[in-house]
Amino acid sequence: MELDKNATILVADDDEFYREIMCTMLNGLGFEHIREAANGREALLVGKECNPLFALLDIYMPQMNGWEVVEKFKKDLPDTILLMVSGSSAPKDVDAAFSHGIDGYFLKPCQSEMLLGVMTKAVELRNKIKRYK
Repeated sequence: MELDKNATILVADDDEFYREIMCTMLNGLGFEHIREAANGREALLVGKECNPLFALLDIYMPQMNGWEVVEKFKKDLPDTILLMVSGSSAPKDVDAAFSHGIDGYFLKPCQSEMLLGVMTKAVELRNKIKRYK
């Protein structure tokens, strides 16, 4: 399945260097519409402005953590595919992320092929769910 390279992607992480890495990686994969947020509150504001297809969210951000952002997105932007990007492989964090309803989880640092694979699988799963509704 080919992903829509014109889709908007939101990258939310309080680490500016990591945001830059993610944006560069996404650009390298052919995505041109990438928005950034430095914290959870900003992620919500930017998300409401641009209605992204994907939101790549860090767990631990100031002002609002990734789990809180997921809950707000689920309510306000339910069509956005939510991917948690974290440095934590702790089972409690992974379990908490999925219990909040994310569509995918991967560890920092990630490789572009892995990122593209997670994004593709998330879109495929979302499309299957829509067909059964």
